[in-house]
Amino acid sequence: RDPDEILGLEASCRNLHHAVLRCWKILARDYYNITDHENGKDAWKEGRALNALDQSRCEYVYFRNADYGVFRDGVFFGCNESIMIMSSSAHDTLQDSSGFVPENPIRIRDAATLKIVANMEGSANHKAVDLLGPSGNEFIVEYLDQGLRAHRNNRQVWEHTWSDGPTTTDQWCMLPSHHALLMIRNGNLHLFVYTPDAPKLTDVVTIETQNETPTMNWENLGRNFVLHVHPGILSFWKIDRSNKMRHYKTTTLSVKKSFDFIYSGSKHLVATGATRESNNDAFDDNIYVFDTNGMVLHKLLENIARPRPNHHFSPMNAVNVINSELLVSNSLMGAALCVWNLRTGKLVHRQEQAIAEGHMFRPGEEYADGTWIHCLDQLPSFDFPLYVMADTGGSLFVWGFPETAEQRSRIAHLKELAENENTR
Repeated sequence: RDPDEILGLEASCRNLHHAVLRCWKILARDYYNITDHENGKDAWKEGRALNALDQSRCEYVYFRNADYGVFRDGVFFGCNESIMIMSSSAHDTLQDSSGFVPENPIRIRDAATLKIVANMEGSANHKAVDLLGPSGNEFIVEYLDQGLRAHRNNRQVWEHTWSDGPTTTDQWCMLPSHHALLMIRNGNLHLFVYTPDAPKLTDVVTIETQNETPTMNWENLGRNFVLHVHPGILSFWKIDRSNKMRHYKTTTLSVKKSFDFIYSGSKHLVATGATRESNNDAFDDNIYVFDTNGMVLHKLLENIARPRPNHHFSPMNAVNVINSELLVSNSLMGAALCVWNLRTGKLVHRQEQAIAEGHMFRPGEEYADGTWIHCLDQLPSFDFPLYVMADTGGSLFVWGFPETAEQRSRIAHLKELAENENTR
């Protein structure tokens, strides 16, 4: 049965639209046993999302960082359909079994296999690296105190110098896409548009930042974005056809806090990483889910005891998935994958393989890799949900949800690759 092709369902339906909605409800009930959802089509979408991330499908892969002297103290990565890159804010030169590792490395993996294909020489003291542009013709962009640098084919092809000079600041945030790169630095919001030859600066807007660290995220296709620079306020912007930034909406949240991570979808606003004004303030570990008007719907929180009052849980990096029905996050413990239902505000399941296999420990126990997660993302190069976390030590934690034999074969190849890397 295809609900989009149904011309009628029951004589009791008032019209065609009512008949189709009734059909969606029946399908959601029959296929996914969802009976408490008011909207039949949304119930069907929720069921599909839950089925795609069913824990019976989950496969776990662990890439132990054998190069501890190379990647440490704040590991970050970027990915597209072609490559995945990884670097950190502290580096050392290292000779290992895979060959010489540069002093300021940017590790490049093939996005389809996660195999290491290169260790590129990066700039000294870069604060972040990410990808700008379409897959296969992308730039690797570094953020430094003095400016931005873009690399392609292991050589620098472009550089932009900040107008305020090479000053160190916490007031920065970098957000790339296939189309553009947004950069906040010291109250200036820069827009760099992708061109095949080099990124091009097309607009600079002065903004007033009150948060300790500003943050932003894309809304859709790299043209609309949401900005969070004032406690409890989200401002919405779009990039017009002349590649200028236009502010078009402001939403006031019912929680007046500064957040480290924000997300804007068609049904929800999500914020997490609420900052403390002082060390005497209580920790706020909630993931806040708002409606699009800024009213709190849920406060998502794992049932994990803080072992001591001053214990810092891992930062939360929330990722919205599959039609705004589910949210995937790391755990407060670190490298455990949490799947949340955004409608009910409930934790659907938490994948704790890293704990079971000794790759990390619960709070209060002996610490190991995975207790402090820096990055979480879904890799677009896989045809099934696959999530990667990176911890501060440079290890990678991977969860995949394959369905077909071919997809399970890809996971098997990842496990074989990880085993070879982990034992070198």
